[in-house]
Amino acid sequence: MDNQQAEHNQIIHEFIKMHPRATLASHGPEETINLANVFTYIDSNFFLYCVTRPDHRKHTNIHIDPNVSLLFTDDDSIKQAECIGKAYVVDEATSIANILPDIQNVLIEHKSQYWIPPVAQIEGSGYLVLKIVPDSITYRSYSRGVTAADFEELTAVLEGSM
Repeated sequence: MDNQQAEHNQIIHEFIKMHPRATLASHGPEETINLANVFTYIDSNFFLYCVTRPDHRKHTNIHIDPNVSLLFTDDDSIKQAECIGKAYVVDEATSIANILPDIQNVLIEHKSQYWIPPVAQIEGSGYLVLKIVPDSITYRSYSRGVTAADFEELTAVLEGSM
């Protein structure tokens, strides 16, 4: 990976880290598309993690079709990152124990002044951790305008996961 691509990857990683709330799109029964707001944690390999309950449609949907899309946005700067990948339930107790505190910290850090979601209030009882393995992540900035000449697009090169 060249220096410019490494810089692009860093920009994308930092953007997602600073804007952990995303809209998750998944395929539901009868080919419907379901949307859900989720808080995510991104690791150094660009793997994304979020939580759900076993009886929620996010969990049900990824058993039907693991293909998902996440959209991260910053309305103030008119920037976004779109991740397309596959979601899996993390079923190893050690992995869950290692990931859940990171997700809880993201939730507390970004929402403590308003509302702390239930997963950040408890020790994770009754929750599943979903791991999203990206096929691609594309970052777009519309801050200079919306014409082709004004808009900036970067794509992360993800070693080993694409």
